[in-house]
Amino acid sequence: MKKFCFIVVLSFLSFRAYGIHNLQINGSSTPTVTTVESLDITASFNGGVVANATMYYDLNGNGQLDSGDPWIMKSKLIDGGFDDEDEAVNGEYQEIGADPLTFQGKLLFYAEDNGVSDTVLITVVNPASSSHSLSGKVTDPVNKPHILVTTIRIINRDNGQFEYGYGDFTDANGDYSISMPDEYANQYWNVVALDIAEVVPFYSSNDVLNDSIYISGDSTKNLAMCFAPTGTITELTGELRDDLGSLITEPAQIMGIGLIDGVNRARPGKTDGTGKYSISLKKATSGTFYLYLVQASIAGQFYPEFMNPLYQQKVSLPPSPPTITMTNFKAYRTTNIISGHVYLDGAPYDKCHLDCSARDYGGTYAKTFSDGHYIMPVSDSFLPDTAYTITIAKKSIPEDYTVYDKLGSILPNASQSAILPGATGIDFYLKASAVEEPEKKPQTSLAIYPNPFTGKIVFELSSSELTENLLLYDIAGKQVTTLKSKTHNGLHHFVLSGKEKLPSGIYFYSLKVEDRVFKGKVVKLQ
Repeated sequence: MKKFCFIVVLSFLSFRAYGIHNLQINGSSTPTVTTVESLDITASFNGGVVANATMYYDLNGNGQLDSGDPWIMKSKLIDGGFDDEDEAVNGEYQEIGADPLTFQGKLLFYAEDNGVSDTVLITVVNPASSSHSLSGKVTDPVNKPHILVTTIRIINRDNGQFEYGYGDFTDANGDYSISMPDEYANQYWNVVALDIAEVVPFYSSNDVLNDSIYISGDSTKNLAMCFAPTGTITELTGELRDDLGSLITEPAQIMGIGLIDGVNRARPGKTDGTGKYSISLKKATSGTFYLYLVQASIAGQFYPEFMNPLYQQKVSLPPSPPTITMTNFKAYRTTNIISGHVYLDGAPYDKCHLDCSARDYGGTYAKTFSDGHYIMPVSDSFLPDTAYTITIAKKSIPEDYTVYDKLGSILPNASQSAILPGATGIDFYLKASAVEEPEKKPQTSLAIYPNPFTGKIVFELSSSELTENLLLYDIAGKQVTTLKSKTHNGLHHFVLSGKEKLPSGIYFYSLKVEDRVFKGKVVKLQ
């Protein structure tokens, strides 16, 4: 589960409770939770085992599902599924300790089974224990409500790893206020405004990396969204069909990303219930390079009927791009399975996350049950020579653990490849990594002081090995200066004196020492 506000509308008669009913979160149909509080989801089934669940944002906060309330996420509650606590088909669903809802506000969690629906209203508030807050205003568009402002932390710039933090929806004045847990203090987070496609047409969020902020005490960050008025947009349109050529009417999430004038612009979108979608992105100016990347997500964590389609990419050079760009997707229906077990130190590994992919056909997702087994839905309708790769998600591999197959061979990428539909016994074994005796050689370390800095900063390298120049880059990846080594008392010093007049912001350094490269981040303050 994600951190959301849920509104659930009760729409069954008590004397005809034949579908999903008694839907509650933390024991209530109208709970109030904090952004750090995990969720317990319970429901009863009568005549079915699967309920389609949808999260809606309650635009006017009236606790009812209105036609203008945009849906945010699709999921399923499955009696006997891997998230059901007893994993038994017994008419009762109980999911314990679902992830907290990381942003404040109210959403509608609507579940439907056999034509009967049930709902819960959740109000998400700031954690009272937090002493660190981030507030501000979205200044363009002025006084625009219902824009989600959230924090994002870049974990690894090289492979695009990031972590969503906490957020809030803007009020009628465009103001937001985010309470950050104390453990996130003294860290750098990017702050970004995310639009809801139905609410804020023709807008896309600013480049994430332009809005970095250091979380310490109370902070303020005003944001302006990138405005693309009518006439200066490119319309991304298309259809979502299955492998038989039929339009897929199940709602699907579509994401459009445009690298326009050298800046990434992202826009969420959705299919309209007929398999069609439309996303507006700002055009590039005449004579500049642009790229559009569009990705569909129909399966998600709880939609095993379809495989997620592959993303589509369009690259264009000058002159300026066309007004309409067609991007169609094909999602393969899952008609078979691949199965196996996952073990951690010899014991069944419960709720381990696994991903599945096939070249040119997309992928699916699954978790293990309490006995360690998993069932990966796949399609067998494609060419016989195409096979699947099953991978344990990185977040499911404990630190300092190695993944093996049943023959005891190490799986470097936690993956097993060339697996055909219907295969069984595709097992994984997670074991603590052997501790190797470190090679005895002089310790090489890099000290940086002060960081953050205002004028002078010193990089001090403790090493007898040959070293190259230290390179410093700005947040856009442009090299801004080269620092040469000065040796003193067996130490290499690289000094940025302050004469360079670098503007305040985040900078990244790179220093190669023989076969080792030191990389990291420093911060220039006003």
